[in-house]
Amino acid sequence: MFRAFATVIRSSYLLVVLITLAKVSQATLQFVRTLGEPRLFGGDALADAFVVVVLLGFWVLALRALGRLALRRELVPDEHLRERPVIAGIVGFACIFGTWMTLLPDWILLTTLPDSLDVNLAAPWALGLMCYAFALLTGEVVLVGGKPARVTS
Repeated sequence: MFRAFATVIRSSYLLVVLITLAKVSQATLQFVRTLGEPRLFGGDALADAFVVVVLLGFWVLALRALGRLALRRELVPDEHLRERPVIAGIVGFACIFGTWMTLLPDWILLTTLPDSLDVNLAAPWALGLMCYAFALLTGEVVLVGGKPARVTS
């Protein structure tokens, strides 16, 4: 039973890391491209700084998880999954729900864009983005980042 649980958590977490890297690289390229263009109402430095912080946070969290795989370590160690099953379940749920809410707008755009250009999918995409942020932060800081508690009897 534990093997199935660990497989679901690790595979959904890896999917989140890979999709996050793909989406954040696209968003970073779009952001960098718009920095050089003149803006209609002037530039808002505070908004630009916020976007940079968010993009940097996603990059750091996703690359930290991918770095563990590059160093041939487990994405989420077994002892962390055994000692924090509730946190792992919450992270797994956030990963699965976030992936669904991130890929759903992409699927809708691919199937409806040729017929209609009036499609607003900001709400599911933003919800998926928040689930990814929660899953990556909780996964990296709480689930993987913390040391497993020692049980003494």
